[in-house]
Amino acid sequence: MNMLSHHTKWSEISKSLKLLFIPDIFIWIMDITIKYIVLLGEYSINLLYALRLRSIGITNNKYNSLTGIMGNLFIKSYKMSEEMFHAMECRGFVGEYTSKINLRFKKADYVYLAVNILLVILFIL
Repeated sequence: MNMLSHHTKWSEISKSLKLLFIPDIFIWIMDITIKYIVLLGEYSINLLYALRLRSIGITNNKYNSLTGIMGNLFIKSYKMSEEMFHAMECRGFVGEYTSKINLRFKKADYVYLAVNILLVILFIL
């Protein structure tokens, strides 16, 4: 999974999922999740950093601070989803991914396939 995430672009993964007849809504949900989880993570880190800067000494009400951060993060994610909905609506997105499918086997793909076939044959013997 680590090699896949470091060496493959998300557009290539979504094209491959489209070739496997995965529904567009599933591809769309994964696409949005991958993009926005990073943004929400950065936002929550900034909130925690701001809270630490404002705190003096040891606080007894850590859970109150945590619930405030979680509530703030929920409101921010809701606003982001509304903005994204309106932006996609303005651009005419209807829920279908259209992509030019031009995937071709390269030399590395043939080598990978040959190694896997060899490993399967060795495993059977």
